[in-house]
Amino acid sequence: MGTKGEIMVARRRKRRARRSRVTNVNLTELGAGLALASAAGAPIIVAQVQKADFGGAFKTLSDAFTDPATQKKMVGIGISAVLAKAAAKSLRVRRIAKIGPLALNI
Repeated sequence: MGTKGEIMVARRRKRRARRSRVTNVNLTELGAGLALASAAGAPIIVAQVQKADFGGAFKTLSDAFTDPATQKKMVGIGISAVLAKAAAKSLRVRRIAKIGPLALNI
C-alpha cells in the first residue's frame, strides 16, 4: 500500500466492442431476390412442398430453370439489379429509413 496519505485509485475498465444492434437490409438485393424467386415459381413450389409433393416441387423448379423464357427473365432481373446498385452508389445518402433495429439501405 505504501506510505501514509496515499489514495488508491480505481482502475479504468477496458472498453469492450459492442455488437451492432442494427440490422441492415439492402432493398436492391432484397427486391432482386424476391423477383428471382417469383420468376422461378417459388409460390407454386412452396405450396407443393406443404402438400408433401416433393417430386412435383422438384419438377416445377427444374422446369423453371430450363425454360428459355424464364432464363431470359432471370437474366433481365440480374442485369437490372446490377444497374440499380450502380446507380445507388452515386447517391450520397444510402440509408433510406430506420425502423427500430432495421435500417433500410439502397
